[in-house]
Amino acid sequence: MAASSAINLTINFLDGTKEAISQPIKPENGEISYPDLLSSINTVQAQCNQVLTKVIEDEKAKRANSNSGVEMPDSGRPDDDEEDDDDEEEDDEEDKEEPSKEPPEKKPKT
Repeated sequence: MAASSAINLTINFLDGTKEAISQPIKPENGEISYPDLLSSINTVQAQCNQVLTKVIEDEKAKRANSNSGVEMPDSGRPDDDEEDDDDEEEDDEEDKEEPSKEPPEKKPKT
């Protein structure tokens, strides 16, 4: 019996569950070609992206449902407008500190 070749990926989630993805690689004349390997890797990557996207969407939906009707407490962070004002003040201070760009005085030749 010949050994089979495949790309295998296992995703371990924080809750202890696992998701296994496997894609066989079709050898030609007993050897695996680069294009076949690339195709199998791309397929596994696409399947992995689908699984992870579903997990993220499920988590977002769960959080949205648990937060609906509940007002979130203020994070204590300044509003974006306040941060922008600080940046403008810093820029003004930097402009004031720049040395003048006048050429140095010429010394008379002796």
